[in-house]
Amino acid sequence: MIARRTPRYLRHKCLWISTQSTLYAITALLTCGIFFSEAFIPDTIDSNGHLFSLASRSGNLTQLIQLKEDELQEIPRSSVRMTVHPAIPEMRKPPMGRMTDRARNVSRSSKSKRNLTGQTDMRLRGTMVSVEEFKKKAQAKALEDSVRKRERLLAMKNRRSNNSRDEAKGGLNFHRPHSGFRGVQRNEENAHLFKDDNVTHLSFMLYRLIKTHQIASVLDVPCSASTLWMPELLKILEFEVPGFHYRCIVPDDQYLVEGVLRYKDFSSATIVKDENAWASKLPRADVALVWYGLGYMSPQRAWKLIKALRKSKTKYVVVPNFPDVSHNPGSASKYGHVNVRRAPYRFDEPLRVVNNMSGDPSIRKQLLLYELGGIRSGVL
Repeated sequence: MIARRTPRYLRHKCLWISTQSTLYAITALLTCGIFFSEAFIPDTIDSNGHLFSLASRSGNLTQLIQLKEDELQEIPRSSVRMTVHPAIPEMRKPPMGRMTDRARNVSRSSKSKRNLTGQTDMRLRGTMVSVEEFKKKAQAKALEDSVRKRERLLAMKNRRSNNSRDEAKGGLNFHRPHSGFRGVQRNEENAHLFKDDNVTHLSFMLYRLIKTHQIASVLDVPCSASTLWMPELLKILEFEVPGFHYRCIVPDDQYLVEGVLRYKDFSSATIVKDENAWASKLPRADVALVWYGLGYMSPQRAWKLIKALRKSKTKYVVVPNFPDVSHNPGSASKYGHVNVRRAPYRFDEPLRVVNNMSGDPSIRKQLLLYELGGIRSGVL
């Protein structure tokens, strides 16, 4: 350190000398480093296949680095092979043909910027298309969508017109009740039936139950008492319900009754003789109508019928009920008045209850719809 009392010109001279010495030292170090690093310069193969070094130990480094451009251009790209000095660890190059995501994005962006036709390029589903081509595709897609929409609207309109035409003819689809049918009306032939049952209301509710629960087959046990109004209902069900079938179980002594023979005119009706057919096996049906049979059977026989229906895998059963009856007789009832909610039947809560089924306003009569799987087994 130079003391402060030293004259100023001496201090300046000392600083200049120290600076010069530092520069000389740096120059000497750089020169030594250049000569010692020539061994680490990679070798190259020329066009003739001879190995030569870019740096020679005896030559001048500056002259060797300044190679002629024409000589370098004459060397094929495929024949150039880089060799690494053993002192330097080998560096693996990525395989040719593979590009990183970043490099791929850069190349795509550069391609999009280069527009040779003078039009703006747009990307559509991973491909490069021009604006005009994009507009053509968009217009074609819009036209196709409009055509499809017009076809759907036309199909809906035709469907509605067909439904209205069917309503005018009296035929409907399976799931929609017929608005024109209001039950079998009273006439001179069936007037005596209205004393016991409201046939108009009964036939209409049966029709609605069949349409609502999508029922395609009915088992009537017995059918001899419904011959005066059931055929009129079958005319409508045959026309409206696809594959509808009606099975009539009738006693032997009533097989030749004129009313039973009416069912032979229907292709969907089948007459089964022997009222005791459930002792062996009953045909399968979606619903069993036991309207005129349950009240006139003994409880033991009624339970045999329920068990036979359950074995035949019938899904529903329709039975009459008189809620004002407090005590059921132990044998067959004279008038058929039984209360299935009381002993010995004790049926559970029904799926559907329809009132006003009696032709006499002073008598309460109901229509009960049960699912056979939910009816308890009788303890008799």
